Amino acid sequence: MIKLTLIQKPSELTAELEQQLVSEFKAKGTSVWKKTFIENALLKMSHGKCAYSEQYVNQKSSYMEIDHFKYKNTYKDEVVRWGNLLPSCKKCNDTKHDHDVMTEPIVNPL
Repeated sequence: MIKLTLIQKPSELTAELEQQLVSEFKAKGTSVWKKTFIENALLKMSHGKCAYSEQYVNQKSSYMEIDHFKYKNTYKDEVVRWGNLLPSCKKCNDTKHDHDVMTEPIVNPL
């Protein structure tokens, strides 16, 4: 894993939209972070690679998932917070799953 540099959050992710998406996630549990502008910014930040394994995530065999460094169901207010979202391959995202990085810290690629 290499250190990633957090880029400026997408202009579309305003404070108002962030609050709307958090509220929607809390009410419905839907994948509110699956927005093209979020995915594109994460891919740009990681040069198209998984933040953990550095495997390219723009290939058919390894598509990108969005990992919540602080697990989304535990830290619901962080569900679309810029800096909590990381591009991840399916294998890494499944492996990390619901690991609580606050009680059992791991290296944050950022």
